[in-house]
Amino acid sequence: MSERQTSQTLAEISVSPLRRFVGAAAVAVSGTLLLGTAMFEPPQGPVLQVLVWAMALVLLLGAFRLYRDTGLVVRLTSEALLDSSGEVIVALEEIVEVERGHFSLRPSNGFSLKLKTEATPCWRVGLWWRAGQRAAIGGAASASQAKKMAETLEKHLGLSVLTD
Repeated sequence: MSERQTSQTLAEISVSPLRRFVGAAAVAVSGTLLLGTAMFEPPQGPVLQVLVWAMALVLLLGAFRLYRDTGLVVRLTSEALLDSSGEVIVALEEIVEVERGHFSLRPSNGFSLKLKTEATPCWRVGLWWRAGQRAAIGGAASASQAKKMAETLEKHLGLSVLTD
């Protein structure tokens, strides 16, 4: 077992089963309605027909990914933010700032991070993303769990705690 796997969990974010189901179902219903439109009342012109079919497919695949990805848990350890699949979201030494304000670029019910260096882009629908010098946690997650994690992260890093 690696050192990262044995370190203590300081905070954790998970998505409730009901929130996972309702979110994925809403996206799937949108895709299904669009699919019905494509099959039974197709728009005029082949370009529009292809566009409607493509959007329906994207929504249905998005619903699947949303349900799958929100089954993961985000954990804050003393070394990194990582998810339950083992993916390291960001090492703590890379974090410059935690942003939780109303006007910051962040997911709903979550927070964003400014990083020292560019990170490899990755996205777990409804849970977290990272790209460039930013990462964000939240979306379908509970606001109280995300707030607790952001506060714990700020305290652990010795950053000034900014209230919402």
